[in-house]
Formats: sequence, C-alpha cells, structure tokens
Amino acid sequence: MVILLDNDNPLLRVENLTTYFFSGEGTAKAVDNVSFSVKEGETVGLVGESGSGKTVTAFSIMRLVPPPGKIVGGHIVLDDGTGDLVVKPEEEMMKIRGAKISMCFQDPFTYLNPLTTVGKQIAEAITLHREITSEDAKNDVISLMKSLAIQSPEERYDAYPHQLSGGMRQRILLAMAISCGPKLLIADEPTTALDVIAQDEILSLLKEIKNKLGVALLLITHDLAIASRLCDRIVIMYAGKVMEVGSARHIFREPKHPYTSALLESLPRVRHKVIELKTIEGALPSVINPPTGCRFHPRCPFATETCKKEIPELVKVAEGHYSACLRINEIYQ
Repeated sequence: MVILLDNDNPLLRVENLTTYFFSGEGTAKAVDNVSFSVKEGETVGLVGESGSGKTVTAFSIMRLVPPPGKIVGGHIVLDDGTGDLVVKPEEEMMKIRGAKISMCFQDPFTYLNPLTTVGKQIAEAITLHREITSEDAKNDVISLMKSLAIQSPEERYDAYPHQLSGGMRQRILLAMAISCGPKLLIADEPTTALDVIAQDEILSLLKEIKNKLGVALLLITHDLAIASRLCDRIVIMYAGKVMEVGSARHIFREPKHPYTSALLESLPRVRHKVIELKTIEGALPSVINPPTGCRFHPRCPFATETCKKEIPELVKVAEGHYSACLRINEIYQ
C-alpha cells in the first residue's frame, strides 16, 4: 500500500521501495516495502538504530546500491518532471546526481580522494554538470567554501583531505553536494565521529543551507535529539520497515508505536543530578531471516501472538501521522 503522508505535491515520492542483497547466506531484505515523501524545502528525518535500512534507502534513492544489492520493487519519483529514478538508465542518473539530487556521505575519508586536493574535487563536481572554464570553476569553489565558513578558502583549495580536521572534511563533502544547486540534499549521519563543537557547527550549517538555498533535506540519523533540532517530519525505521511517520511534534509528544516510544525513553534525562539511561532489550534482528509478523515483536513489551503472525500496515492515526502497530488502539488510548 502506497502512503504519500498527506502530501499532495511532494518533490520526492518513495513508493513501496524494496531493496534486497543476495548472497550465499540468503537474501537480506534491507529495505522492505518502504514508502514516504519529501516536499520542497522540507526536512525529513530517517531515524532508527544502525542496521535499520536508513542508508540503504538513501543509496537506493541515489541509485548507488552496491552489489550484491538490487532494487527489486517500488518507485522513486522526482516530481519536477524527472520521473521514476528506478527505471532511468545509468547515463541519465549521472546527469541527475549532483544536479537535481545529491548526497553528503557519512565518512569523508572514504569518499574524498586522498591523492587530489579538495578544491579540485569540488571543481570536478561542478564541471561535470556545467560548461565552465577551470578558472571559473575554481572561483566558484572558493566562493562556495567562503559561504560554508571554511577558513582561508584560497589555501584550503590546495589542501589534501588528510591536512584538514574532521569537521572541515565534512564541510568539503557538503560543498561538493550543493555545488550544482540540487533540489534535494541527502545527509547521511553528517555528524558521526565529530566532537560536540564540530557537530553543532555542521548541524547549524545544514539548517543555514536549507534556509538559504531552499533545498529539501533528507537527514539520516540514529539520534532523535539531532532529528528534533532539524526535522519537520520524521520517518522511524526498524529492520527495513517503516514503523511510524509523523511531524516532529507528533513523534516527540504523541508517539504511536512502541519502538518510537522506546527510542525516546533511551534519550538521556537528567533528574536530581543523576543521568538516567534506558536501553531497548534485545538486538536488531537479521534481515536475512527476519521475525514473522511485526519485526519489532521480539523486543516489544506489548507483543501478543497476533503480533508474531500478522504484518502490520501503516494506518492513519491523525492528520499526517501514521503507525504500523496492530495494538495501537489498546496501547495508546
């Protein structure tokens, strides 16, 4: 069932997206029938534990799923006339990536070439989509670096990745991602491995980029605190499935799924000078042999025999708020 989340004219529509990885051990259902949408200028967060399918969803949208992975079903539609990305040939996707939709990856060291200066790497992204001289491209890169508060951009242009701090390398990836003015920016765990100060700077920068450029932002994070700071709407994922979708207010004030509630309860709370931390019992299940019924039932304190047998579908619980829980009317009265 396709859920467009009360969004009549979204920029991005992900409909029943299904991405599997095939190996000798079996078929890993990394993304299983996932649907959500993102409208122009909106920030949507994909939130869940590591292994929930967030990054594979993003790579599917970019059509960059590494082998032995494959999109086996569903649609990824850019509603600006581009159409369904799932059926686009690779030559067309190369023109779309960066120009219309771009991604800021999680690990700068993995995605930055250690043998090429960072300035040339950003310039390469620009010249790939625009007919421009190398000198003009360099000037555009320096101007872009200034806008991202990169100190001494003329010097940084000729720097190699290893000569920059972690926060600065993340800014370089952001510069590459927005260099051609995309309509949708995907940010995959952009604050991972950064110190608290650098994290705050990157999050502030993402918010500024969204406001200045008017881009839509799809933020991938395992941290609900980060999602609360940036996101208009939140998609909660677990073991390749969507558990709950709603506005940030709905998710944080009126959660309607036991997994969402458990994530919120695991956030640090300071009471009487003592930090209380709650954990979710158990571990994320294998997506090669996922549980029958609701995939969260082995860790859910409210699970019944019905939860072990029936697969819950997303149902509307309020305007713009959806939950995939069979016992929602009993648990949340």
